[in-house]
Amino acid sequence: PVFKEPDCPLYLVDQARPWLSNNGIPRRASVSAFGFGGTNFHVAMEEYQGEYRPWLRKGAWKKWPAELCLFFGRDRDTLAGQLRHLKDQIRKIPELELRDIAHTLTLNWKKEKHLLVIVAKDTDQLTRKIEQALAHMEAPEKIKLPQGVYTNTKQGKEGKLAVLFSGQGAQYTGMMQELSVVFPALAHTLESADHLLGEAFEKRFGKANRLSRFIFPRANYDETAQKQSEKALTRTEVAQPALGAVEAGLWQVMTGLCLSPDMLAGHSYGEFPALYASQVYDFNALIHISEARGRLIADLADQEGKNGQMVAIHTRRDHVNELMQGINGVGMANDNGPEQVIVSGGAKPISTLMEKMKKAGINYTLLNVSAAFHSPLMRPAQAPLANLMEKMKWKKPSIPVYSNTIGDLHPDRGSQIKKIMADHLVNPVEFQNQIEAMYRDGARIFLELGPKSILTGLVCRILNDRPYTAIPIDGHGGGLTGMLHAVGRLVCAGIDLDLAKLFKGRECLKADFDDMSVINRRPALPGHVWMLNGSRARRAKDPSEPVGISVDIPSSGKQRPATSRPDFRNVPDRTSGLQQATDRPRIQSTLREKKPNIKDDVSMTHNDHPPFPHEPAVMADYFAMMQKFLETQERVMTMYMTGESSQRINRNARLRPLRQVPVFPGAQHRPGAGRTIPDVPQPQAPASP
Repeated sequence: PVFKEPDCPLYLVDQARPWLSNNGIPRRASVSAFGFGGTNFHVAMEEYQGEYRPWLRKGAWKKWPAELCLFFGRDRDTLAGQLRHLKDQIRKIPELELRDIAHTLTLNWKKEKHLLVIVAKDTDQLTRKIEQALAHMEAPEKIKLPQGVYTNTKQGKEGKLAVLFSGQGAQYTGMMQELSVVFPALAHTLESADHLLGEAFEKRFGKANRLSRFIFPRANYDETAQKQSEKALTRTEVAQPALGAVEAGLWQVMTGLCLSPDMLAGHSYGEFPALYASQVYDFNALIHISEARGRLIADLADQEGKNGQMVAIHTRRDHVNELMQGINGVGMANDNGPEQVIVSGGAKPISTLMEKMKKAGINYTLLNVSAAFHSPLMRPAQAPLANLMEKMKWKKPSIPVYSNTIGDLHPDRGSQIKKIMADHLVNPVEFQNQIEAMYRDGARIFLELGPKSILTGLVCRILNDRPYTAIPIDGHGGGLTGMLHAVGRLVCAGIDLDLAKLFKGRECLKADFDDMSVINRRPALPGHVWMLNGSRARRAKDPSEPVGISVDIPSSGKQRPATSRPDFRNVPDRTSGLQQATDRPRIQSTLREKKPNIKDDVSMTHNDHPPFPHEPAVMADYFAMMQKFLETQERVMTMYMTGESSQRINRNARLRPLRQVPVFPGAQHRPGAGRTIPDVPQPQAPASP
């Protein structure tokens, strides 16, 4: 309950998330370690921002949830031999780490006639996928490649590479969270967007409401809070700049790996990030255009009677045109594919169209959107947006960009592109013609940069059984694993990438592929080494014994050396009446279990020597004392976290009352903190306006 309060400055983190700086202010943290014996340690830290040597900058994660393993061969036999050799190496050296294997394979990799890529989460999975790949190579018609194993279909590049940027409707809370932790380029892009939109977002949503907090919401402890966060991100004035920042960051990450596409495009709003990637304008312009476009649409939608509706119709475009005849106030908004057309219009005309489709037996879906995108109803928002863009300088594209509006290649002059984009909001999205034009001009590999994989699915429906490869960056569960799947497929399609950068700052080892024993991080210890801990000492070659579970665990059967325990026979007995070990029953005590023969009120007794396993009475008393200590800790924390009084949870313990102190000295409640953003409708995936 404490953490659910709207003014609580603290929140719990259940997943790794980026720690974005606020306007360059150094990030600070406090770490406390509470010892069971009462010795506590506290450290206050501040990040060092003066490091200028890139080789000293370490990655956030040394171990990734998956790795990319590359194999090659001039013929199938050579490739199969490489796979078998690695399988044998892993079997002989089970301590090998997957990141070191992947690093070694990457450094040794060459572009040969036969390529094979495996995405694996650990060495066991890598071994299994190697076995399945070998079985496929022996009987390709009978055995299919498993998920996460890719091969090339031809030597060299399959065709031109086209990068597609996702439009509104693809956003979701936590999108690209894992990538923003690992890749500083993406995190820095989000920080820049926060800075550029700081004043505008505080004015519209309240103090401390930055763009990144909508993308990575805090304190989503239950389903209700999660749904509220998702609806907040769905708001057009939030979704569009959020997509712009995330997709610009993804572009920086992929170009950092030396990705060099031949052409660019986007779906609806996604065309604006595509123009940024082609250097028509800079990141500042992208973010300000995105904020203004979303805000103007949202303000228009708030005006009663002007927002309109959108409906997805699952049939051919020519059939939709026939249905719309005689109905004023409706028009095509998106031509997404052979059998997916989106129509926009006023509420009454859309209702008339749906009745007509119902009688004709045509499937349709009324979309839950806030406005009739790409229709004349957007004119009031289009004019001020066009005025804003007119004040900006647009340049010639550095990479060809294909237009939603004309369904073909944009002109090569910035001023001409600006005129087309000025009417982008009121004109339909000709996505099917756009993809056909790119395919006509040689595109055979389509990479979707953005959340989800909506555009990948549309490309598959448009191109159908023609030769092509469509790859989402956010597939296979998203995150780092999804990105590695995309990179692996790009490699097999013949795209050149600098994959060594995937291992930068991760302290990966490298070795000769023929002998990987040198990258074994846990080599065998020599026989003269002894292993020490707080309980005992043993030779490295001897097996370890469990500690702290039970006092009557059978020993390994080996006789202790005579010098392993001092002789205390002449030391006075100070056990205060404790029975001798030989007279007491055998006791199996644990920290969580209370035995009837142990008194509730146990006090520490003075002993001149530490207990040994054959003295169960001392160990039993020790465990009982620790049990009471943990129970007391539990009661105190339960009282604080639940707010219940000590009377309700008292277990015959005397607890001192807790002092009420502020979280920070002089802290006061700030009006407006933690305000909840109202619910708004969420557009469905097919719309992608």
